Amino acid sequence: MCHPVTPPRPVPTSAQTLEGDIRRMTMLAEVVDAVIGTGTHRDTHEAEIADAAGKPVTVMRIGNDSAGFARLLAMIAEVAPGPRVAVCIEGSRSYGIGLARALAAAGLLVVECE
Repeated sequence: MCHPVTPPRPVPTSAQTLEGDIRRMTMLAEVVDAVIGTGTHRDTHEAEIADAAGKPVTVMRIGNDSAGFARLLAMIAEVAPGPRVAVCIEGSRSYGIGLARALAAAGLLVVECE
């Protein structure tokens, strides 16, 4: 179950249809360039940056502190294949709260996943 942490961004509203009046569901790969998945822990977080198709770009461990959050933001800016990024954080209301706040403050779409 995923819970939004930041307000949702508008999704493109193209009029693409499969047949008749049945509208096609927008796929994540159509609205983001990269997805970051994080596992949060008391002292460190594991983060994987993947392209929109799910191909891993890089994996890193960061500290659960402002320096670690800055390292992850710098890595996202360096290796993400585009500016549209979604971040999935495990435990954004627990060990991941600081990371969730830092990424949301940087303007990234952040969702919590269990």
